[in-house]
Amino acid sequence: MEKLECSFLQVLIKNIDTDLEQSAQRKLIISALEDFTDADKRLAGAVTELAKVIQNHAGGFAPSMEIDGSACDVFNEAIKKAALSDKTEKELILIDTLDIDLSEFDDINAETYDDTTISAPDGEYRVLTANEADNAAHEYIRESIWAFNADFIITNSRVLDFDDASRAIISAIQEQCEDGNEALLKLIDSLDDFVDRAVSADGRGHFISGYDGQEIENYYNGEYYYIYRTN
Repeated sequence: MEKLECSFLQVLIKNIDTDLEQSAQRKLIISALEDFTDADKRLAGAVTELAKVIQNHAGGFAPSMEIDGSACDVFNEAIKKAALSDKTEKELILIDTLDIDLSEFDDINAETYDDTTISAPDGEYRVLTANEADNAAHEYIRESIWAFNADFIITNSRVLDFDDASRAIISAIQEQCEDGNEALLKLIDSLDDFVDRAVSADGRGHFISGYDGQEIENYYNGEYYYIYRTN
């Protein structure tokens, strides 16, 4: 069977703390080793060899080693499974969507104030179901009517028209920024219709993603999720 250098394992081994007993990385690897040997006795020899390297390692450079290619694949999966064991579903979805490297799993964490908001190494994201995304877009639009252009507001109002008087009314209210939002809400016919037309025109990402306005769709465990980078 073809042999290969398991560089992924080498990186893990090289980064084990000098104090092996206190090393979270060592515990993670040993835990994965136990799952690995239970799952596939045929590869126990390769795992035993790797375990010896881990046990004897005291920091710094780990000597290059080669193990059976299939052993490396299965062991990597065991390591990944162990690292993901304490992640929430939304965290797992973001890891899957962004194809986050195992070395950065610890940097993927849901915010305590909102479990749909996930911090990642490159920024902050929201991970939402279709219903959650609709509600988030609806809430944002409802609070920012004042920021829409006058023509769009007039299109959604029976009491306004495409004339100078209507535009002057809208302009005067918009000068109050957020404080003018409730007044403009009273001038539009239907908030739901307003939201539907806004989303149809610009997409949900325009209102939820404060970073690039993009929406990423991911089908995960039988359900569609929508991911938005917020900063």
